[in-house]
Amino acid sequence: MATLFTPHWVNHSAARFEAVVATAALDEASHYVSPAQRHAGQDQAILGTRHDLYQKAREANPLRWTGNTRDWKPVGAVTLNPERDSIIQACGQATGKTLSMA
Repeated sequence: MATLFTPHWVNHSAARFEAVVATAALDEASHYVSPAQRHAGQDQAILGTRHDLYQKAREANPLRWTGNTRDWKPVGAVTLNPERDSIIQACGQATGKTLSMA
């Protein structure tokens, strides 16, 4: 019977990948806030600062802005599998919390 052997560098690489994703993975759906920032509760302050910055830029040069600024509201709950969004909504209704998906 063969034993399963995982080289140290594989475990190290997986841990490094996870750390990079948690701290540096920014995309439009999350409003460019990393998962680590969301888990630390920093997302509302970051997004509020961005909203203020965009409003000031729009006021300073209104001719460059043809419409509204970006939506900088916090995203809420995010799922990797969209088919599970209904489960997230059901949990939110059961707990009385309003949850949104990216």
